[in-house]
Amino acid sequence: MSVSLAAKAGLAIALVGGVLEIHAAPDPATQTDFLERLAVRIEHASVVTPDTRASVTRVIERALAVQGRDAKQEASRQLAIVRLESALRAIPDRN
Repeated sequence: MSVSLAAKAGLAIALVGGVLEIHAAPDPATQTDFLERLAVRIEHASVVTPDTRASVTRVIERALAVQGRDAKQEASRQLAIVRLESALRAIPDRN
């Protein structure tokens, strides 16, 4: 029995979602890099599980609670957060 590409993508996103909170860095510079990489993954996903959506939402909330020290880095971090929020709104849940 073959598994569709959408199902594989959903599973990959679910696995990523399971470890998001562990790897979300409190340091603003590291966090910005993490958020940018995560944004790319979420933007390319065709579906997300409800658990993944909840995990990414918690990561966004944590990121919003930390302020960057450098204006350029803060702008990049805020852009990554906006990309994540937009991607989550655009992708349907996988039940």
